[in-house]
Order: sequence, then C-alpha cells, then structure tokens
Amino acid sequence: MRVTVKQPLSFWTNITADSFSGEQLAGSTTNLTVNSHDIERNIGATLVDSYVIGWEILHPDNNDTYTASYTSSNENIATVNAEGVLTVVSGGDVIITVTVTRASDGEFKSNSIEVRVDINTGSSIDFITNTDGSAGKAFTDSLETLISNSDPATAKPRFSSRSIATKTFTRNEDFWGIGLSNLSSISPNNSRGGQKRSGTALTKRHIITTAHYPLQAGDTIDFVANVSGATTAVTRTIQKVKTHPLYVGQSGNYSYDVQLCLLDSDLPSNIDIMEVIPSNSTDYAGQYEFFSTAAACFDQEQKGLTKTLGKTSNNIYLGNTLKNHSFVTLMPYSMLNGISYRAHVFDFPVSSDFVSTKPLLNTDKLYELTEDIITGDSGCPNCFVLGSKLVLIGLHTSAQGGTYLPPLISDINQLILDVDTLAGISTGYTVTECDLSSYPTY
Repeated sequence: MRVTVKQPLSFWTNITADSFSGEQLAGSTTNLTVNSHDIERNIGATLVDSYVIGWEILHPDNNDTYTASYTSSNENIATVNAEGVLTVVSGGDVIITVTVTRASDGEFKSNSIEVRVDINTGSSIDFITNTDGSAGKAFTDSLETLISNSDPATAKPRFSSRSIATKTFTRNEDFWGIGLSNLSSISPNNSRGGQKRSGTALTKRHIITTAHYPLQAGDTIDFVANVSGATTAVTRTIQKVKTHPLYVGQSGNYSYDVQLCLLDSDLPSNIDIMEVIPSNSTDYAGQYEFFSTAAACFDQEQKGLTKTLGKTSNNIYLGNTLKNHSFVTLMPYSMLNGISYRAHVFDFPVSSDFVSTKPLLNTDKLYELTEDIITGDSGCPNCFVLGSKLVLIGLHTSAQGGTYLPPLISDINQLILDVDTLAGISTGYTVTECDLSSYPTY
C-alpha cells in the first residue's frame, strides 16, 4: 500500500499510515546484491490488511483543540472507521478523506485533506539496504550504535538550556550524539536569525550556509565546544560573504544553494571543523548511490534527528547546463508510506515495480528519533555518522532535502579563495574531505 497526501490543510498537519496486523507478505522473495546494496525482491506482494490512518498538528496553538473524522470513497476497496482504522477489501485506488476540525475559543474551522491510497495486491517491490562492508553500511551501523540506548523523550536536544543574553549553553547529558567529533562546528546562534540561519564551520576561518537563507557581513555567529556543563559560546564576526555564482533561487530550483562566509579570525582549537563526504563519493555507493543509508540532521532548535537518505540527483534544468546537485531525506517510516520510487529512476535494467527503503518497526530508534523539518531549519546540516564523527552531506534547502555537496567541493574551495581575496588575505584553507579509501568501490 502506498499513501499520497493530495491537498494541504490551511493549518500544518502530518498524515501517517501504520500497519498493525503484521508484515508485508510476498508471493515469492528473491535476494540479490547490486554494488553496495542488498535487495530483497518481493514478487506478487500481498500487503497486510489493516492500517491506522493517523494525523498530527505540527504547530498546534495552546488554545486550540483538534478532532478528525474519516470517510472512504470506495468501501469495496477499503473501509475506514471513526478511529482511522483502514481495512483493505481488495486491490485498487481509494481516497480516504480526513476532515480535521479546529476549535478555538468557541469558533470552529474545518478542513479536509484527501489521502489517495494505492493498494497493490500483486506488485513487485525491491527493499534496498546497504550491504556488509560498504561505506553506506558503516554510516548506518555507526548511527544505529550511537542511538541504540537513547530515550526518544530526552535524547534529541543537543542542549538542555541556553541563555542568549549571556551566550551560555548547557550540554544535554542525555543527547544521543554527546561523544561526536565535529559537533561543535554547528552553530546554534547568530545575530541575524537567532537559532535560525544556521552556519557550519568548514575551516577554522570559513563557514557554509544556504544562499536562500543567508547571513551577511557584520553578523556575529556563535559556536559551542562539546564539553559537559554550562559553556560560554565562542563568537566571531562575519567579515566577507560570497554566494555560489550559479545560484538563481527559485527559478533554478534552488540549485547551488550555497553561501561561504569568512570569519574575522580563526576559531579556537576546542571548536571543530566539519569534514565533507568526498567528491568521489559515488565510487563508494554504486548503482543506488547512498539510498537507504541512515543519516543525522539538525534543526533550528539544535535537535539531532534521524533521517534516511533518498535519491541524489544531478538534473539539468531550464534547458542549459546548470546541474541540480540535490539529495532527498526521507522520514524513517514504519511502513511503505510515501517513500517508494518507480524503479526506473535508478536506471537499473532488472528491477521491480517499486524501489523502497526497508520499512522499520515503530519501536526502532531510527523511527523514534525522527521529526519533520520545518520553516526556519534551512541551512542546518545533514550528516552521516562514521565511527564517532559527523560528516557533512549537505544543508537543508527544504523539508525534503537540499544541495548535495560532494560534487561541489571544488566550487566551495573556489568560494573560499574568493572571500579571502575580498578581504585581501590568503588563509590557505580548503575543505577537508572524509577519507573513505578503506571501503570498496563499485
């Protein structure tokens, strides 16, 4: 079963669908390996017959209450009850209409959202996972090891408290990433956006952020050492900035969404720099790139959240040679819910109808530690974890992903030279690429 939300509500909501009567069954299963990924191919799949269509308000008002009702467009395909429990009767498409009503101070507002449910009782689906020994498997295993004993109620925030007035930050001792190196390269505060408009240190003198949500010369930016207790932030002033010359905003699909900033002086030794996935990263991933690899991302509140990497792309747009170096981040869902691709997008000649990440149990830590990315999170980093260090993939451009940085490393090094030149200096710094040479290439 695949679920697609067809219309947005006027207030922010999230629709989910979770199976509760069992796993997906298959007419037959074939296991194979393609480059760095294992494939579990389910042929003639029969899906479980019961799901719960759920909903949540992402930014509820404290004075509001919300209720929901459900209707099915075709009860010969699926029925749905007052609790959102969907029972599959036969294969086909059905629309479940979720009507969410908001009550505020005696005034009521109702909005409906259509959820198109594609129930496939004879589809073939490839579930993709990283194979043992691959770099992608090392990234996934490293993150899963770090979060294995985390309490999702307390483990997300990097800081337990902060005082912007005194620039004092107190580390959350329950944070799942407490021992990660490169964590201190992620700035939690700046003078232009506060906790928004995040910047990440790529060298001791340079930070990267997004072009569509930029910082400016004269802004100050804070960095916090990864030590226990209360710590006073290290503050630097942005001296010069340079946006990628090919960035043209929305008209270019936000490609090249990169800005480099020069700080007025080097960061001290207790503030790390962030390594970047290397420019030849695709050599270590093969046909499916890093699809289905577990990743960590950060939001404006400095919560460490779990994601799954989807498709990366280098799409030509607007009829010219500009490339859209992008990546997609997926919520680690507990079922096949809006995260499948038509198999042809990977150009794999022998494939199933759909390609998907492996569904997780809803008790899996990767599932429990995820959250939606929202407005104001732009510029925050998406990272793989390798051993005990963070390695940068890219920065949030939207809720679904952002600019994939490995193909742009030479461009970023040029931007570093450019901001140095604007300031009349030569720092000699360049991006540090993560060394993956111990892993096989494909």
